[in-house]
Amino acid sequence: MDERYLQRFVDVVESGSLSRTSRRMNISQPALSKSLRLLEGQLGIKLLERSPRGVRVTRFGNAFYRRARSITAEFRRAREDLEDLKGSTAGQVALGVTPGPGVLDRILPEAIARVANDRPSLRFKIHSGTSTELLVALNQGDLDILFTVVRYGG
Repeated sequence: MDERYLQRFVDVVESGSLSRTSRRMNISQPALSKSLRLLEGQLGIKLLERSPRGVRVTRFGNAFYRRARSITAEFRRAREDLEDLKGSTAGQVALGVTPGPGVLDRILPEAIARVANDRPSLRFKIHSGTSTELLVALNQGDLDILFTVVRYGG
C-alpha cells in the first residue's frame, strides 16, 4: 500500500472535496482520482461515493479513515526518527495547546524558543482547542505534545 495514497485519501475525507485536495497536494484531479481508485482496488472495497457535489465517505471508508490517519502519522514519525538518527535538526513538532493562564503568551513561546535554540530548522505546528479535542488528536497521532492547564480542586 502506497503511503501517498493513504495521505491523499485522508486529505479527501478531511476536506470533503477532490478539487480542494488536488490543489492542496499539488496533484491533478485525474491523478488523485486514479490513486483513490487504486487504493480501493487494493482493499477490495469502496471507500468514497463520488457525486457532482463532492465526495461522501462510505461506512468502510469511515472505518479505514481512522486507521489511515494513525498510519500516516506513524509514517511521519518514522521519517523524523530516521532524520534524528542522521543528525538532522529539521523536522516538525505538532503541539496542542488549551487556553489557560500564561500558556499561550508565556509558557509556549518560552518552550519553543528553548528548543529552537538547539534546533533552528525545526518547525512547530500549533493547534488550539479544548482538552477533550486535543486529547483525541494526541491519541490519533496528530499531536506530539499537549500543553494544558490542570486545576486541582480546593
